[in-house]
Amino acid sequence: MPTDESLLDKPAAPMGKGAYRAIFLSLIAGIAPLVFGFTLGFTSPADLAMESSKSSQVFDSSFSGCDTPPCGLKSSQTSTFGSMVNVGAMIGALVAAPLTDKIGRKGAILTSTAPWILAWFLIATGDSFGVLIVARIFTGIAVGIASMAVPTFIAEVAPTSIRGGLGAVNQFGVPLPTPRLATPRLATPHLPTPR
Repeated sequence: MPTDESLLDKPAAPMGKGAYRAIFLSLIAGIAPLVFGFTLGFTSPADLAMESSKSSQVFDSSFSGCDTPPCGLKSSQTSTFGSMVNVGAMIGALVAAPLTDKIGRKGAILTSTAPWILAWFLIATGDSFGVLIVARIFTGIAVGIASMAVPTFIAEVAPTSIRGGLGAVNQFGVPLPTPRLATPRLATPHLPTPR
């Protein structure tokens, strides 16, 4: 059994072709945690815009059948909108295991893009509170699937020598969009400053 000193004297093994492939695949899979972070982080600055929608022209005056501007969401509605991702994530987590068993980790990651695309389209074009809630649940479903599939996929493709570092891709991806989104003026520079 080698001593600790003899282990320190050995140079690090060069990264092989498989390691570069694993890094590439991990970074591609790491897009899902970035979208997950964006999903969680955008609600705070979006709430302000959604509550004052007529003055900031986020929603048309026909949103929710509003007759007297401003026609934004109520505070309770924006809170509900923000929390619905958790409901969807529970559904996505329940679906994720059987889905990955059937189509594999890569297939599950690819499948999680469908609810995200649909959800962001509905959030961007939604004309009622109900549509926004359904869209937010879809983002949660995608979050639930990706939260299970991405770390497992990265662990499977990474060589043991760099597995820990590549596993951090998932952990760093989630909070990375938050600083940009945390300041409403940075996230929505086109909106007027609230008074």
